[in-house]
Amino acid sequence: MAGGLATVAYNSVFKRFSTTLLALAVGGFAFEFIFNKATDTYWDTINRGKQWKDLKHRYANKPNADE
Repeated sequence: MAGGLATVAYNSVFKRFSTTLLALAVGGFAFEFIFNKATDTYWDTINRGKQWKDLKHRYANKPNADE
């Protein structure tokens, strides 16, 4: 089974340099997207309730007493 998968991968991606380069570029963008989402989610979880997006409703659009 592993030999068949390796053969398919070689014939569809790694046989030509252009498809290998394209696969690496797409893989790099996918990795960056997934890594950024994961780290942003982790940061938001650790700092829940301390960020502006969590506190904005308390302070934004409040009428000032001076006006």
